[in-house]
Parts: sequence; C-alpha cells; structure tokens
Amino acid sequence: MAWTKRITTKDGEPRYKVYWYDPSGSQRSKTFSKSEDARRFERTVEVRKDEGEYQDPALSKITLRAFWPRFLEASPHLRASTLALYTGQAQKYLLPAFGNQRLSAITPLDVSAFIAGLNEHGVGDATVRASFRLLRTILNKAVMANVIGRNPAVGVKVNSAPRREMHFASAEEVVRLAEAVPERYEALIYLLGFGGLRIGETAALDIADLDLLRGRVTVSKTATEVAGHLSVGPTKTGSIRTVSIPSFLRTILAAHIERGFTGADGSVFSSPEGGRLRPANFRRRVFASAVRAAVLPERFRIHDLRHTCAALLISQGAGPKEIAERLGHSSPVVTMTVYAHVLPSLDERLTAGLDETFQKTLIERRNAG
Repeated sequence: MAWTKRITTKDGEPRYKVYWYDPSGSQRSKTFSKSEDARRFERTVEVRKDEGEYQDPALSKITLRAFWPRFLEASPHLRASTLALYTGQAQKYLLPAFGNQRLSAITPLDVSAFIAGLNEHGVGDATVRASFRLLRTILNKAVMANVIGRNPAVGVKVNSAPRREMHFASAEEVVRLAEAVPERYEALIYLLGFGGLRIGETAALDIADLDLLRGRVTVSKTATEVAGHLSVGPTKTGSIRTVSIPSFLRTILAAHIERGFTGADGSVFSSPEGGRLRPANFRRRVFASAVRAAVLPERFRIHDLRHTCAALLISQGAGPKEIAERLGHSSPVVTMTVYAHVLPSLDERLTAGLDETFQKTLIERRNAG
C-alpha cells in the first residue's frame, strides 16, 4: 500500500514524499512539491502494481540507446550470426529512430510510424519484419526489467511474410543430384536428403559424431558464417538429437571417410583445400550448377532437401512427433505448421486404412458365420 508523508526542506518549503513497496518487496519513495501530484502518483503506482504494469520511476527516463547494452547483456545465448544481425539492425534502423527516445515514451503510434517510414524508404518487407521483431524483443526485455509497464509494440501489425515455396524431390531426383556434384560431396547430398539435417548442422559434423556401426548421427552443433568468419556453435534450438540413418547411407558415409574427403580438423565434410565445409561457398560454387545438371527446378534450394526428407517420412506413415524428433523441430506443432499442406495426404491414407480394416472385419465375420 502506498502512502504520502508531508516533509519540510531546509528552506522551510513543504514537500510531499510518497512511499511504496515495489513488486520485489523493496521500499521506494518519490518526492513531489505539490500535494495533488503526490496523491495522484500514490493512486497510480498501486493501480499499476495491481494490473502488472508497474515500472521503476528511477528507470523511466532510460533511452533505447542506453538500454541496448543491457539488452545484449540479458541475451547471452545469442548465436554469433544472430548477434551480428541484431547489431546491424539496431545501428541502421532502431537507434536512428528511437535511440534518444525514452522507452517509457514510445507509443504504439510511434512503432506504427517507424514501420511506415521504413516502407516508404523502400526497405524490404523481410528487413522491416526483422527490425520490428527486434524492437518488440527489446521492449519485452524492458518490461521484464520494470523499465516500462507495457510493450507498445504488442498489437502493432506488419506485412506478413509470404509463404516460401517448398520443393520436394523424389528419391530418384536426390540420386540424380548426388551424381551431379563432385564425388567428395555425394555423401553430403544423401545425408541432407535422407537424414533431414540442416546444411549448417551437416557442415559442423565431426567424425566423432558418426556411429556407423549402429547407424546413428549425433547432431549437437551447427556451422554459421559471420563477416566471412566460420564458427561452430549450438544448434538452432540449442538441443542435441540422434538421427538414425539407413544402411545404404552408412555404407556411403564409410566410403566417404575411406576416400579421405574429411577435413584435417576431423570434420566429416571439407572443402577441396581440406578446411571445414563453408555452406555459402558450397551453395554458390557447387550446388547451383548441380541443380541445373540434375534437371531440378531452378529455385530448388539446399533446404529443400530437408523438406524432401520430411515428405519421404510422411509418405511412409511417420507422424508429426517422429518427424519433429528427426528434423530437430522445437515441437511437433512446428512440424504441423510447416508441413500442414503435406500431412493431409497422410491423414487420407490412414482413414482409407481404417475403412479397409473395417471392411475386412465384416468379410471375416460373414465367412465365419
């Protein structure tokens, strides 16, 4: 409960000091020269505490520029590529727009105007969405720190991302693609198409991650490139998973190792010079021409091999949970969202199977009678 106490300064001037307890239980105070201002603040602070919108008055003047380092300190697990992306977005878009503005003074209209300004200056939709997401994330951290009571970016709309077209290759097309790349990359194509790994995860694999006797691959890290520097860190979801691989892929990987296509640092896949495979170089120097040679759609991407693996699993009757575990999705919900347009075919087949089972049961009962 907040309360107000009348005090007197050394000059004999009356002042009004409001005392209250913040959500952590610490006693706080603020002094006003007018009684009505103190009473108004006393009522406001209690209402905000009750509604979960309390903010620390001492922090109410902090600007986005001043809060930015605190945001980074509160986000220690950002991958190097994400940190570089956030830093670039902040320096180019967020700090020029909001850097000197108090976080507590940012309104939903300000956020909407920011988005409109980027659109008017021809900034691409993807960049606008990314900048907005970063701003919303920063403001969420400010709410958690009691700097602001409510996130003004919540409820603000931006143009939704168009659904990226997926291409699903057949098993025969995966074989054609593997035959179209240099021999040192055949195993890579097969592992992407039939293992479902991300290209960064594949590039980060070490020989120690392979258990070919049991047919298992441990996926615990991913390779990313930032400003020309290749780094290996945690996977996208931060989890470790074990992927079972078919016997033909064990044989292919064993032959790959025997031929000396591994890296000097123990990596499974390497560049011709012997260093760890760089995904960007592989896309540009190898994959694009192989797609053309294999007569696949021109817009077929490396990531479409991952989609291909998911489609092959679905065609064999695998459910969302099984696919999520193999592909490393954070939950089956993600799987169902990404592959919702493919899963109905599985549902239809399962339904047909139930009907077939019922009809078979009726026939058996008639024959028994």
